[in-house]
Amino acid sequence: MNSLDLKELIEKNKDELFSEISDEIDNEKITDIEWDGYNLWITELGIGSYISGKELSDKYVENISIKLANIMGVQFNRSRPILEANTENLRISIWHESRCQKKSMSIRKIPEYLRFDHMTLIESRYAPESIINLLENSVSAHLSIVVGGQPHAGKTELVKYLTTKIPHNEKAGVYEAFTQCDRHCGHCQGLRRGHRYGGRRFRGQQGRRRCAGQGREGVRAPQPGHHAPG
Repeated sequence: MNSLDLKELIEKNKDELFSEISDEIDNEKITDIEWDGYNLWITELGIGSYISGKELSDKYVENISIKLANIMGVQFNRSRPILEANTENLRISIWHESRCQKKSMSIRKIPEYLRFDHMTLIESRYAPESIINLLENSVSAHLSIVVGGQPHAGKTELVKYLTTKIPHNEKAGVYEAFTQCDRHCGHCQGLRRGHRYGGRRFRGQQGRRRCAGQGREGVRAPQPGHHAPG
């Protein structure tokens, strides 16, 4: 099932799927909703991560896993203990109780707009302006960049912003774990459609589960004269 079909099915069943977390789903400032079987962890812009006073019922967590598995047409049991559903604006992972005592769930909300621009990066003290200028100029100069940091540090949002600094008359290739970038970048949208810049493209996707370790994201502007393999 492709992400667009899955997105439509999840949207149709939204009220039922997210009945106990509808407020958190609708709150644009909340980026992550995580249930560890005992506590509901919320990550909110401007605040950070905290434990909500809300407690999810075992029946609800059981129902959402069953309904989501049915929507996707996959099994979710001891043999296949990880259920993952990824759309353009949601990343949902559910872990079976055989792996973590009680069913656990993680929902990452992916905004359909850019959270960062040059001024918001500076005003929010994300980084000094000299560093932001360096990153922007590095992309324009076709240099490689690696962005590292803890979960929820804003790596993906920074990378999405930096893709806007790739000149529009150049080809670009995107390798990503999930499709979080391409709706914001003209190059990436062209790669998805396969008809801009000569229609040559390459994309790589692989599943990635959230963990407590550090993560890395990268942007590489295309080198002059280089072409992506078909």
